[in-house]
Amino acid sequence: VILLHTSRDPIVPEARNNDKYTALVQGSGNGEFMLRRVVDRFGHCTLNPEEIFGSFADLVTWAETGVRPAQ
Repeated sequence: VILLHTSRDPIVPEARNNDKYTALVQGSGNGEFMLRRVVDRFGHCTLNPEEIFGSFADLVTWAETGVRPAQ
């Protein structure tokens, strides 16, 4: 899974929520299957199409090849 989030989201703070999810995934022994990407931007759901579709394309490639994408 690729978690994609803005760094300054006033509604869903990135660190608080993703840290909990990261801890759960790592605690289950599956941390290598999760990648966090944080875009330095203010706002809730203010990701642009390139960030969203680029991350999805990276996820598909990761699933097909087994090669983990860059941050």
